[in-house]
Amino acid sequence: RALDREEILAKPYGDPLDPNFDASYAKQEARSFIEGLTATPFWDAKSTPRLSDYASRLESHFPLIRDEFLSVSADSSAMAGGNNVWAAAADSDSAASYGPDWKTLALMDRTTWDPVNTKLFPRTCAALIDAGVPCVEAFFARMDPNTRINPHTDSCNFILTSHLALKIPENGNNKCRLRVGPETRQWLEGEVSVFDTSIFHDAVNDSDG
Repeated sequence: RALDREEILAKPYGDPLDPNFDASYAKQEARSFIEGLTATPFWDAKSTPRLSDYASRLESHFPLIRDEFLSVSADSSAMAGGNNVWAAAADSDSAASYGPDWKTLALMDRTTWDPVNTKLFPRTCAALIDAGVPCVEAFFARMDPNTRINPHTDSCNFILTSHLALKIPENGNNKCRLRVGPETRQWLEGEVSVFDTSIFHDAVNDSDG
């Protein structure tokens, strides 16, 4: 069932004695909410049943997906024929929450494949199907150098988000980070991360590339 829900996480983000501590950030907020589900900022994609199967298969497709993405995205004529390429948030509420620095190229939206963009990235789409990823939406996303995404919630607690990092500037040097509630992790090329976007989260690209 759906209801308005706001819940302070048991483990607050940061040190409450820190003058910069923001207790309002360390919370779950979901208008579409199912009772009884575990609120976990990051899920272990390697050992959690149902996640580990598709995550490991998706990681095995990493070189193929990365190479297709880099090849097609470097072809300006191909990208010019795409649909809403590198679009910012579509509605005013999302735009205000995310800020201007999170841009996407959609392959699937609300379980419907984009008929234009899927033709640009056929091997990526095939890899998602082969890996058995339980998609509601699928897209490429990017952040420009020295940008960040504002804290926000996706307002739904029964869908988890998976990221496969394709091209990370200064990979492994903690320049590109995702914070979900009390935890911050860096994106690492070729690795899948799974997290709960009903928990307030933000992201940063501190690199120059």
